[in-house]
Amino acid sequence: LDSVGFSKAPGIALVGQFFVPLGQAIGSIDLALLASIVLESFLVLLMVFEIGRRLKPQNRFLPFVGCLALASTPLFYNLSRNYLVEMLQLFSVTYFYWLLVSFDRRERSENAGHLMTATSMALFAKVSTPLYCVVPGAVVLFRLLKGGFSAVFPESNKSFALWGLGVFSLAF
Repeated sequence: LDSVGFSKAPGIALVGQFFVPLGQAIGSIDLALLASIVLESFLVLLMVFEIGRRLKPQNRFLPFVGCLALASTPLFYNLSRNYLVEMLQLFSVTYFYWLLVSFDRRERSENAGHLMTATSMALFAKVSTPLYCVVPGAVVLFRLLKGGFSAVFPESNKSFALWGLGVFSLAF
């Protein structure tokens, strides 16, 4: 009866399923699962670099300092060495902030697809992840709807692919 109402998000298991064949190919599933965490760590640092570039385009030093500051924290270092869900959670939260900062660089329909994908990723990552994503997600949603609801629907192939991924993920 203690487990009633308690659920865990399936994100870490879903991401891990894509790396199991790699583990079978190299002979170590544990190593392949840790490779997924290393990939998530790399993508987080890449998005932090891009966020720094967008916030201060004239300062070339800021993105490197941001990445170095994040990568040198003991928590980031330890999370990138263990198969835990927190790195996926960090990736999904960083994805929201990257989407917010780079909103003006894409079409509205692409931003809508990214928002759906980021939302589904946050829901898959950990049950508490949406709490960290409410503010940037609400700002992105407000900016999307400010331009009219019809501008949100996909027009290009890239937008359609992002929408499809987002809808599929939310439906799954």
